[in-house]
This record gives sequence, structure tokens and C-alpha cells, in this order.
Amino acid sequence: MIWLAQWAMNGRFQALALVSLSVTSALFAWIGAALIGLVTLRKGIGEGSLLLLWGLLAGVFLYSQLGDLNPLIQLSGTFILAVILRQTISLSITTLACLPLGVLLVLSLSWFSPPMIDQVVAAFSELISTLKEQMENSGQSIFLETPSEGLVIGMIGVANLSTVLLCLFLARFWQATLYNPGGFGIEFRALRYSPFVSFPLAVGFALISSLEGYQSWAGLFGLPLTVAGISLVHAKAQYWRSSTLGLSLFYLIWLLIDWAKLAILLLAVVDSTYNFRKNWSKANMPAEPNQKDEKSNDL
Repeated sequence: MIWLAQWAMNGRFQALALVSLSVTSALFAWIGAALIGLVTLRKGIGEGSLLLLWGLLAGVFLYSQLGDLNPLIQLSGTFILAVILRQTISLSITTLACLPLGVLLVLSLSWFSPPMIDQVVAAFSELISTLKEQMENSGQSIFLETPSEGLVIGMIGVANLSTVLLCLFLARFWQATLYNPGGFGIEFRALRYSPFVSFPLAVGFALISSLEGYQSWAGLFGLPLTVAGISLVHAKAQYWRSSTLGLSLFYLIWLLIDWAKLAILLLAVVDSTYNFRKNWSKANMPAEPNQKDEKSNDL
């Protein structure tokens, strides 16, 4: 999709058209969000704001018709993170900013999308009732509890926050590919937190996970640690004989097995203390391209 980003960067009209077109469908709003992030990072906050305003107009129309707030969240959230990244030039600070941003997103869902939340809760309730009925007909018993409204809001909020962060990473990847090859990889593999950040995040994750009906909100604390843990895996992958195969297996395990997700969180916390990257021999690391475009505002 790099050609799409390149085409959008050739003129304001192309970018406006792509953002507007993407937001008309809730399934493809992430493309418009990533483009807004790219324009903000490359051309500045003013250009990004103009693109965001244009996208929000289409998003408001979708919200008025379907009550779907997700496109608006993705566009505005990606823009906010892109502004933070542009100002701080730090992926770690930007990723950490997901915590307050996530709280804002969750509150926005609870304030402005009650009908959508009710529909999701009703869908879960219907699905669970169907499963119980099927199990009982087969002579088996099953205990499933309908998720509360607070749990559903947290699930949707964390999912949106993850999408926003992925959109930002995609925008930064596009920017690096077009103007600074290899830059994003270097930044991402170096992402880590100090114990003063990782331990409070871990404690917050553990405390929220124990709250009945609000367990999903723990993902707001877990997301920065998850990114830091995945960053460490990518840094180690440089030593593997086949890094592509190894990372593919890692993501497969991480997506399918719950304990792997917790292991990544723990790995990020331990790394914040021991900094494993320092213990790995730099002699085995491949050379990193770092050709910066001096005429641009790239990170």
C-alpha cells in the first residue's frame, strides 16, 4: 500500500479524496487515519488538521446515520498521537500517551454511543443464550456470563486504541519508507521503558484486571507494555537465522495463546530493569540504513 501513500502525498486533493472515501466505510477508516498521521508527520500539524477536519465531516455523517463512533475515534486519535510523535520525536513517549488517550476514548464511547454499546451487549447475550441452549440439548452444561456494559465499553475502547496506535505506526512506516528508509525499524526496536514507568503500568494492569466487570479496561495499561515487549522481540529477531519466519511464528503464538500475551507484558517489565539489548553483541547485528532527507521534517 506504499503506492497509495505516495500518491496521496503528491497533492492535497488526492489526500482529501482518499480520507473522505475511506471514512465512508467503517471497515476502511483506518486507511484515512493512517494518511492523516502521515501528512501530520511529514507536512506539519496545519496540513494534518485540515485533513482531519475533512475526514471528521464524513465521520460525523456516518455517526449520524449508523451511530458508529469508531471512525471518528480512529481519525482524531491517530492525529493526536501523530502530533505527540512529531513534537517529542519519541515512540516510547507517544506509546505511553495511549494511556490517557485511551481513558478519553472509553469515556467518549460511554457518553456518545449508548445505543451501539446496548447492541453489542444484546448480541453477546443472544450468542451466550444460543450456546447454552445447544450445550444443554447435547447433555452438557456450560457456565457463561453475559458481559456487563462496562466490560463491553472497555473492550471496544481498547480495540479502538490498538487500531489508533497501529495506524500511527503505519503512518510512520510509510514516512520512513518514502523519505528515510529503515528509520522506523530502528526506532521501534529501541522502544523500551524505565522501571519507573513499567512497574506502575504493571501494577495498574494487575489492579484493574481484578475489578469485576471492568477487567477489559486493564488493556489501557497493558498496551504500552505489550508494544515494548514486542519491540524487544523484534530487536532479538535480528540475531535469528530466519527473522521473518521467527516473527511469523511469534505473532501466531501471541495471537492464539493468552499466556503468551502475559509473557510479553512480563518481558517488557523485566527488560526495563535489565535492558537485554545492552547484553547482546553488537557485532552480530546487521548494518542499519539511515539515509535522512535533510530537506524534510522527518523524525
